[in-house]
Amino acid sequence: MDNLLTSAIEAHGGLNAWNKLQSLHANVSIGGALWELKQLPGLFKIYGGTLILNVGINAQHGAHLIAEGAGDLIAFGKDYIANPDLAERIRLDARLNELRPEYFYGRSAAGYTDYPTLPQS
Repeated sequence: MDNLLTSAIEAHGGLNAWNKLQSLHANVSIGGALWELKQLPGLFKIYGGTLILNVGINAQHGAHLIAEGAGDLIAFGKDYIANPDLAERIRLDARLNELRPEYFYGRSAAGYTDYPTLPQS
């Protein structure tokens, strides 16, 4: 590890403290100009737990990230709201329902329970 990374880990309790964690939630952007400049694709390998990637990742990008070893799982939060059968849609490479964010975090079931599923065959 380089000095900056070692200092950052030590400032947050040391690697032994981090390895005791059962879960960790972080919003991390993997990509963009800074990521490319830093060239740190293996940064998260020091964390021995399961790394779940999310935010703006579609099925194809998610498969690519998993294949690269960038993470262990992909979370599809908003896509699951709009597609109650998301796993089947991904398996079939089917079109996804359009998101209706105006209903997110609303006070009714509209926008949560009224999205169509794929026709049963």
